[in-house]
Amino acid sequence: MKYATLLFALAATLSCKTTPTTPDSFFQAVVACTEDNTANPQAQQAVYQCLTNVVVGAYAGCLSGLVAGGVWTVNEVACLVRAYATSEAVNVNKGTATAAGSQALANANAWLRDEQVRYRRATP
Repeated sequence: MKYATLLFALAATLSCKTTPTTPDSFFQAVVACTEDNTANPQAQQAVYQCLTNVVVGAYAGCLSGLVAGGVWTVNEVACLVRAYATSEAVNVNKGTATAAGSQALANANAWLRDEQVRYRRATP
């Protein structure tokens, strides 16, 4: 009986999907990217700084802070993360990636995977 209970608890733990315990503006968000929400130089710089943050894992909190502080929207930040992931992947494939670019790509991919952001086509 003891083993059955342990096995059940283990199976339940492994089958559960963990969702964020705190409000998360990005988790499973559906965003539409436009030229307007990726063309802001200040937003580009802020997102890039978050993605290249040298403290492991701090990029997620940094990106959330950009939205929580009311500086930029979920669409702007999520679209810029995807834009950096795309452009840095191109640089990796060309062999022209920098260390910062590779870090941005790794963090962007991890963030996109963890947040499960979905992108839809922008309507004109």
